[in-house]
Amino acid sequence: NMLSNDQPIVSLSPYRKHELSNKIVTAMGNEQSIMSSSPPGFLFRFLTSVLRNSLFPATKTFGFTISKDWIREQKTQSINVPFVSTNDVVVSKFCNTLQCDLAIMAINFRGRIDGCTDDDVGNYEDLLSYTKDDYVTPSLIRKSVSGPYRRAGNGKMPSNWEHATRGT
Repeated sequence: NMLSNDQPIVSLSPYRKHELSNKIVTAMGNEQSIMSSSPPGFLFRFLTSVLRNSLFPATKTFGFTISKDWIREQKTQSINVPFVSTNDVVVSKFCNTLQCDLAIMAINFRGRIDGCTDDDVGNYEDLLSYTKDDYVTPSLIRKSVSGPYRRAGNGKMPSNWEHATRGT
């Protein structure tokens, strides 16, 4: 991060690498993200939620402090992966607490696909969707972001009807 006092200022490449879009889709197992594929049921639920929340705001804000000891303990329980990150632990716990039908997490592809580096300006990201079976453990989150970049559990994506009628 060049905004830190102790980091050198380096030149970045301002040129868009259009070929990376296809590489990102390939890295995700040729499965388009839910925002790219935009299933009708998902779009219906998304747009009606935006409209409802605009007209009748019900958002409540909460802040939490996460115990470093708890994070350390959770990291020791990783299964079938060399390690889990703090983000893996927090995402899994957050989704399990909410019991959401579908969770979406952005994946930054810098350093994860050929030709995409920290020196490139622009967004080289996509979204991973997780069902309840996909976020059960931090290890499943870690597997999903270790390549290929897709859900690591056995959960099936909600149908259009499920998106439209019960999505959380």
